[in-house]
Amino acid sequence: MNKLDYLSSIRTDNPREIYDTWNAFGELKASNKTKVFAKDTIFQVTEEGPLKNAIIYCKYAYDVDPANGFEPIDWTTAQKEDVEGKVYFYQGVVSPNFQILLTPEEYDRIDKTVETPADFIPFTNNNAKTSSISISDQEYMIVAAELGIPFLREEELEYNRDIIIDICIKPAIDQYYAFFPIIIDEAVPNVGPNQEYFVEYHTFADDPSAVAYKGIPYMTGGAGGGTTAAYGTGAFSFMREQYTSGFMGGSSYGFGRGLTYSKPVPGFTGRSNGDFMSAYILGRAAQQGYINYNRREYDRDVFKNNKRYVHGYASTGGALNIHWMCMSTDYARIDYWMLPEVRKLCTANALRNLAAIRNLIKPSDNNPIDFSRMDQRADALEQKVLDRWSKDPMALALAIHRGGL
Repeated sequence: MNKLDYLSSIRTDNPREIYDTWNAFGELKASNKTKVFAKDTIFQVTEEGPLKNAIIYCKYAYDVDPANGFEPIDWTTAQKEDVEGKVYFYQGVVSPNFQILLTPEEYDRIDKTVETPADFIPFTNNNAKTSSISISDQEYMIVAAELGIPFLREEELEYNRDIIIDICIKPAIDQYYAFFPIIIDEAVPNVGPNQEYFVEYHTFADDPSAVAYKGIPYMTGGAGGGTTAAYGTGAFSFMREQYTSGFMGGSSYGFGRGLTYSKPVPGFTGRSNGDFMSAYILGRAAQQGYINYNRREYDRDVFKNNKRYVHGYASTGGALNIHWMCMSTDYARIDYWMLPEVRKLCTANALRNLAAIRNLIKPSDNNPIDFSRMDQRADALEQKVLDRWSKDPMALALAIHRGGL
């Protein structure tokens, strides 16, 4: 259940926890002068009237904007419905934005002389949670538009927002990142020849919303060199450039290394710079060829003590790197040009899940609605998206890493 559902469920048995939760939120207060009500905040009404001292939960954000029809809220005229916690305003209109957690009478019965424990943290020792994917209200409404939102209130749907996100939107996000993963490359400590390694799947401090689902290890040579700076070792150093070009091919620096010429000269029987560089490159290629011929690598994902690791070894040592393929729990990370297709896939999942429930009711004279069209619409949306993704060049390039399409 989400946070609001949890707080509503303990209203009768443990109203004190609601009070402590409001205290942990900073004891926010609202009056007729309040212009901004943030989503998922808890506040107390201070205006005289039926709701004075009531603890209210803000279900949806409300910003006062008279020019667009969002008038200031007059809490003095607000009415309460004790059983379901609804808030009524002018002419008995139910507010979709607010819900009562504690009525004034319930609040007055709480012993305020007992302070909230210093170590109290809301929602840590219970099953209250938010959805697994972070998505803005605007994007959620776009996805849920074909379900009737905002014409229908979320309370009128079979599932609430968090459940829709978890069972409809998250599977679509998983499919998207299965085709188009976020790539994070990570260097881990060097390993020696035939040395076994275990690298645990983990979170990333620089990218907290990323969740790795596949690690591809690879080895690079040249790990034995030092990391301190020295003269002539910089990538753009003049001496380094001269050395690799063959002008410093002797065994010592300075003078006295013999003569080299950049082109053939009559009477010279040595090597030209071009010959020296060609021999040097061929020698390095042969050396690397021997290493590649004798190298053997092994890697697999393993589970130890309920933790997942990339496990492997290589017959040649070097620098171990992990090519992490990740998904993100933040909907905003989806590439802008991919949003239309991801929205379609989310909508298809939502239509199919709600159609499965509604199709349990057979159409009749009193209920002529045929919900099978929701299934047909879902299939059409999904098929178009998945066909396009399965042929995308980027998705095909990563097919081997994923284990095939």
